[in-house]
This record gives sequence, structure tokens and C-alpha cells, in this order.
Amino acid sequence: PVIAKPAYGVGKLATRIVGSPAEMEEYFSELPEEFDNLRSAFVVEFDRRILVEELAVGPLYSAEVATDGQRAVSLAVARRRVGLRNPVIELGCTVPSGLTPDDESDLTGYAIRVCRALGLDLGLFHVEVMHTRSGFRLIEVNPRITGGALPESLNLVSDGNIFKILVDLHLGSAPPDRSE
Repeated sequence: PVIAKPAYGVGKLATRIVGSPAEMEEYFSELPEEFDNLRSAFVVEFDRRILVEELAVGPLYSAEVATDGQRAVSLAVARRRVGLRNPVIELGCTVPSGLTPDDESDLTGYAIRVCRALGLDLGLFHVEVMHTRSGFRLIEVNPRITGGALPESLNLVSDGNIFKILVDLHLGSAPPDRSE
């Protein structure tokens, strides 16, 4: 199986898990109607190019990485909740993640290495990974702070302020004192 999704825009609105060549043909034949049914504000973002990616199977997690260019730390790891019928759609998150300490450490190290490899060296970055039978596999990296309700959730569980951390990093402060 693979995932077919638009390369740009609000891709999850037109993303589908495809298990056969016939299903891929069906996806492409239904795509124009699917675009027509989307509000014009969403369609303007699509450029009609489609990505086809290997389907990673397993629970979805995210790590919030803070770095000042010298030191990188993970502020939090969250379990991402996805739809039962369509696991491409994210429905929320849970903190703490429920991972074992060793797995959370592995995920944190992986997310930091991904950020370094991409040259993301100043700010807060949202890294999503799938925990597959073969280990953690990168799903996406956002060169920005996480969205949705997660920033406020992190503020509540840590008695901190993720937005203040972001500003402080850009003003020259080091990330919070946590081990890599």
C-alpha cells in the first residue's frame, strides 16, 4: 500500500491510502471531482502534483524540538490520535506519549538528528514519526511550532510557556535544560 496526496496545500483533504493499481486509477479519476467539492480557499493551494509515498504502519508520534544552533532538546513527545477509517486524518494528541522511556529517548534522538540533517538550527520544530516494526520512520517535519491545541497542552503539563521559549531562542537564549 501507498499514500497518494497533493504535493502542496491542505493535502490531507485529498489524501488516500491506495492498495492496488486499480485503486490508484480510481483515485486519479475521482480527484477532479474531489477538488471541485473543496472550498476555493483550499483549492487555490493545490497545484495538481501528487506525491506517492510508502505507507508506514504503526502509531504516530510527534516530538517538539527546541534548538539555539548549538544544543537541541526535545520539549515533549506526544502520541498523535488518528481516524479509525482514515488514519491520515489526525484527531488530537496525548501527552505523555505512553512510550517506554527507552523508546521516547530513541524518538527524541531521531527527531533531533532529523532537524540537524535538515539544517533546522534555530527555533522550535514539529517532527512527526511513525513507530513501525522497523523502528521510527519520518512522516513529516514542520519548520515551525506545533499547531492545534498541543502548544497550550504543553504549557499546562509543563507549567511553562512554549511561545516564550520560541521568542527566547530567537533572542539568544539557550533551550531549556534537558538532556539530548
